[in-house]
Amino acid sequence: MRIISYKIGRKVLIEQHLLFFPTLVKAAVDIVKAVMAIDAVLSQDLEQYLLKNGSLKENIWGVSLFPLKEKEGLIDYTSTINVRPMQKNFDAEIKSSALREKIKSIVDRLVDYES
Repeated sequence: MRIISYKIGRKVLIEQHLLFFPTLVKAAVDIVKAVMAIDAVLSQDLEQYLLKNGSLKENIWGVSLFPLKEKEGLIDYTSTINVRPMQKNFDAEIKSSALREKIKSIVDRLVDYES
């Protein structure tokens, strides 16, 4: 597992981080620190990794990245760690468009899709 806090290329995601699944990279995004953890089979492991590195649970959201797809299909906003009734997210998919946009802006800042 590793925390991404700087821009990496899409090619790097494809060549170095398609470790556990042939088409996707699991990620957990801290929306306050604007970082993401990658490289695990389970989103829960990524969440725990971020927690051990100072993130707060309420700021961590799970996504899957699909670097082999077109840019519009890069992010899937579904993960079991997203079930948060106290934060008004009642299933695995992130429903809030504002939260999705925040996550998208962080991923866009961290992943250079052109390289």
